[in-house]
Amino acid sequence: MEASIAVGPLAQASVENVTISLDTHARTVISVTLALDVNLVMAPAIGDLDEITLRRTEQAVILGS
Repeated sequence: MEASIAVGPLAQASVENVTISLDTHARTVISVTLALDVNLVMAPAIGDLDEITLRRTEQAVILGS
């Protein structure tokens, strides 16, 4: 998975969490959380904030065949 992210548009992102579970219909649900440190260009002008970490979780449901 890390290799796929490394060649994508957010190569600096890291995989923070992966879970596999079943939903209420017994379908497999895969959840992936990525984290990305972002340098804030304008924020230092308004306070002591120059970098934050963004996190995003997405899910995919595998439908039965």
